[in-house]
Amino acid sequence: MKAKSNRRSRHGLLILFLLAFLMPFLTLSCSGTRLMTMSGVQVAAGTNLTLPNPMTGEVQKEKVPGEPLAALACLLGILSLGLSFLRGRAGKAATAVGSLLSLLALLLVKARLEQSALKQGPELLSLQWEFGYWLALLAALAVCVLSFIPSREPAVAPDELPAPSEN
Repeated sequence: MKAKSNRRSRHGLLILFLLAFLMPFLTLSCSGTRLMTMSGVQVAAGTNLTLPNPMTGEVQKEKVPGEPLAALACLLGILSLGLSFLRGRAGKAATAVGSLLSLLALLLVKARLEQSALKQGPELLSLQWEFGYWLALLAALAVCVLSFIPSREPAVAPDELPAPSEN
């Protein structure tokens, strides 16, 4: 794989990583009833939840706080995309580190929110991780892997090679 196509692949994967935050990330359910599906941006920034009370028929509004680690993962993805435009080993290393930290932040978000849901009661509140979350996770992993693949650049450009000598 040429260095330019490797770098372009990293750019594309990082853009995909960021677009995954606009997709469904997490579905909240209470006692088997689906409450809402949140995008990655909503998980990171928080959102308002409107629930009708089945007993009284009143609509209740509840604030769902943002998850700082999800916001950190998104910011690290943006930073990694910016750093991926740097050439050479420094750009590859910075992109790899940023993507790895994004990956770890996403895994910590999942662990933290699932632990919080368990405190509410396993039969009460359940979480289902949606396509956007898994896509972001895979894109961050793919960027890390691509960053460690050595590029096969020729030491000398083909037009600078010496002409074969006739003996």
